[in-house]
Amino acid sequence: MIFISTKIIVLDDDVSFCSVLSVILEKKGCIVKCLNTSERITQHIKEFKPNLILLDVVLPERSGLEVLAEIKLAIPNIPVVMISNREDSKLVVAAMKAGAYDYIPKTLDPEDLWDKIKDTLEIEDIKSTEKDLKTYSPILGNSYAAKNLIKMISKVSQTDAPVFLRGESGTGKSLIAETIHNYSRRKGKPFVTINCPAIPATLLESELFGHEKGSFTGAIRTKEGKFEIAEGGTIFLDEIGDLSIDLQVKILRIIQNKEFERVGGLKTIKTNVRIIAATNGDVETAVKSGRFREDLFYRLNVLPIYIPALRDRKDDIPIFIEHFMGVFSKRENKKFNKLSTEVMDALCNYPWPGNIRELENVLERAVILGKEPELTISDFNFASGSKSAGNYEAVARQTTVSSPSPYSSGNVSLKDIEYRNLLDALQKTSGNMSQTAKLLGISRDTLYRRMKKHGIGLKS
Repeated sequence: MIFISTKIIVLDDDVSFCSVLSVILEKKGCIVKCLNTSERITQHIKEFKPNLILLDVVLPERSGLEVLAEIKLAIPNIPVVMISNREDSKLVVAAMKAGAYDYIPKTLDPEDLWDKIKDTLEIEDIKSTEKDLKTYSPILGNSYAAKNLIKMISKVSQTDAPVFLRGESGTGKSLIAETIHNYSRRKGKPFVTINCPAIPATLLESELFGHEKGSFTGAIRTKEGKFEIAEGGTIFLDEIGDLSIDLQVKILRIIQNKEFERVGGLKTIKTNVRIIAATNGDVETAVKSGRFREDLFYRLNVLPIYIPALRDRKDDIPIFIEHFMGVFSKRENKKFNKLSTEVMDALCNYPWPGNIRELENVLERAVILGKEPELTISDFNFASGSKSAGNYEAVARQTTVSSPSPYSSGNVSLKDIEYRNLLDALQKTSGNMSQTAKLLGISRDTLYRRMKKHGIGLKS
């Protein structure tokens, strides 16, 4: 996001702080309006039309929380970040509940302060981008990880540079590749996918680049390859780490010179294709061992996107469940009640080694074989092969094996696991709400709800 002409109101009775902050923000290209009193704040906002408001918690005439309430009542969609000289946990909670976007201590050095403000502005920008993306191919989820993924997609979509998708098998790399294409200026052109390990090595070169008639036994006619078919659009090379060194050289040539020859051909063919590559392997190790060309790696790695595993975005699991249940129930002409709390908790706390693909398969099977109107935990067949996967408490315990913590040993309940994981995360971040939410892969609102549920006080 470019911050030139971004408008920010700073409401603080500390004139010197306002002056310093104005200089920092104006150097970044922002337009700043400083106010030292909350009088006529709503009128100032409507006239200035800011993108962001920085609001001091302590004001002489009334509290910042009262001003926040007035702002949110008049202009509910504008992001407001509270600023304060002290880190007060109760104030943080009160401010967030009242609708504040974040809470920033004034003690931060100027660059760190700017980074916090910039993050707020960028995330606000992502929200509008997310709506556009979902008109093409929905990226499900509301977790921090999902929003960060959308943020990266929105950035890389607007360029023609190669994109390198990194992530475990089943995390949705092909969907993300297609989303990038559909949100780009190439969206009206072909999107071509090729699964590199699924095609025998002897045929892969012909599949990618085509061949001339008579170039090898069985080549009874000239054939176009995937790069010619994708002309003007995007080609997605799934599991590119499986390509031979010879084919890697040819891909590198396309990236560098935008040209290739068919198998058995002499004519050089110019190409205008964007490459999106993906792998679930350790490419850096492959580079060191000589199995993957270092120059190709750096060419592809211009725009890397790391796709989180499903276990790292647990707050999104109910959203995926609702989506897949709806799709498969409609297809099978079945109607099921909402999953019970026990079943939902078991599904959310299972580690899903096969990620979204495994979750989709498990739900499809449950819908096909399950009896209406209620699905029980026994209807879900966990593909990982765990003998205890059908048992609710066993599934909960299995989660602790995949994400070890000093509190997660023994035969404990899911509620105990969640409670202890919350405490563990809060201790690791010294009670910082934003960092704790990021560490757990959940939103701040969800964090507060879970803390309230378990009776965890911020001071503890």
